[in-house]
Amino acid sequence: MNTVFRSTVIARTSAPPLLRGGVSRADQENATLPQPGATGEVRRVSQRTSDLPGCALFKVAIRLLKRAAAPPRRRGREEASQCFRQFGLFHAKLGLCVFLLAATACKSGPELARFYPVPDFSLTDQSDRNVTLTDLKGQVWVADFIFTNCAGACPMMTDKMRKVQDALPAEVRMVSITVDPSRDTPKALAAYAAERGATPDRWLFLTGDKQALHDLCIKGFKLPLDETGGTAAEPIAHSTRFVLVDQQGDIRGYYDATDEEALNQLAGDAKSLL
Repeated sequence: MNTVFRSTVIARTSAPPLLRGGVSRADQENATLPQPGATGEVRRVSQRTSDLPGCALFKVAIRLLKRAAAPPRRRGREEASQCFRQFGLFHAKLGLCVFLLAATACKSGPELARFYPVPDFSLTDQSDRNVTLTDLKGQVWVADFIFTNCAGACPMMTDKMRKVQDALPAEVRMVSITVDPSRDTPKALAAYAAERGATPDRWLFLTGDKQALHDLCIKGFKLPLDETGGTAAEPIAHSTRFVLVDQQGDIRGYYDATDEEALNQLAGDAKSLL
């Protein structure tokens, strides 16, 4: 996988207590990621192609092809020549079949887990239009929870989301959901989106009823949120994770926005769903 993100250092004169190593206090207290849903699938990430079970077939294929090139021992010249042709042709065909099977297995890679279905919602975007889950069905999208009055992790998260936007095909959408709707009106979100370089037709900024937004974050996306555990710079403690959602509205992965390797993984996983 090509690296699409470069490590960047964000200088702060004094990092707020909310952030330790770029992770919010809420994330520190809820360090365990949500587990896959009832299907029992296990998400495998950052697995090298050479580690996949299908790639072991390459070794079998190579042995068969080598055997095809070696004639049987202890036979007469004519008999050996005939046996060699039959023996070699058989093993060459068998080796080729195994090779193609191995190549297919390695290319497909591990399937992403299916965590939870995103519950239906009805929110308002930065253009003052109503947006529901149905409007996003049939599309791959990446979500996060932020608020525009945040001076802690949110600017960093939005900057990383813009890089995700730029790195992914146009079919993948970005959805940033506020956790501070009293301040984040559609007009405020529109100004914030323009300032941060969001592409209007690809990146939604959503607001709405406060309780509905908080329920969507905690109960829907299974991400922590704490209105009382913040600081002056970031009064609402929230997760710094990006969430990958597929065309059916199912969550397929969680990614730490402070981790460049995780963002590269996100880019690859999103492309694999297209």
